[in-house]
Amino acid sequence: RANSLAYKLIELEVKPNDLIAIVVNKSLEMVCGIYGILKSGGAYVPIDPTYPEERIQFMLEDCKPKAVLKYTTESITIDAEIPVIDLANREVWEGAPENPEHVNKPSDLIYCIYTSGTTGKPKGVAIEHRGVVNFVTPSEKNHFQKTLINNSNVVYSTNKYIFDITVQEYFLPLCNGLSVVLSSDEVGIISEVEAAHIGNRTALITTPSKIRASLYKNKKYMD
Repeated sequence: RANSLAYKLIELEVKPNDLIAIVVNKSLEMVCGIYGILKSGGAYVPIDPTYPEERIQFMLEDCKPKAVLKYTTESITIDAEIPVIDLANREVWEGAPENPEHVNKPSDLIYCIYTSGTTGKPKGVAIEHRGVVNFVTPSEKNHFQKTLINNSNVVYSTNKYIFDITVQEYFLPLCNGLSVVLSSDEVGIISEVEAAHIGNRTALITTPSKIRASLYKNKKYMD
């Protein structure tokens, strides 16, 4: 699916360091969308569809995306000159299944995440491929990574994709043979149904406050 999307972005002449905005709900389409952008050579800019319209418009105007990927029921105004790919359209996922040609260099951008803007306007922070590749490549010096890979077979993703902690949830496990399960709760609190299916080799990468909230909500499963 990611390859099919990548070819559609390549048809739009997406090149290394081109920014692609992705405005989606948490879903399989979100993960495939991110990987499709990277396989095309571009860099992704995650935007929360529930953001105020003014904030979304500022981010789109500021990053000047080559295209926008959309998967949400929220009403979002996008400049008519910017190509929009609706990930809810089945045709998006139809096409060549093979990997596109690898075009990126270590110094190329992989993503640009905007700050909260609490002290002013949001600012885009761009990260290069080499930083993420260094993080996800197995290394004896990376104790967090080593512990996660050796002691888990599933990573339970509870964070919003607009935060760079999701690099640990989406890239580290999938690049090292682990599975990823997406939480249904946008704020990252594990539901009772989800808690019942979490095994003892499931890794959870989150904040202490969310862990406490999940423990309180699911006492009978968390003992």
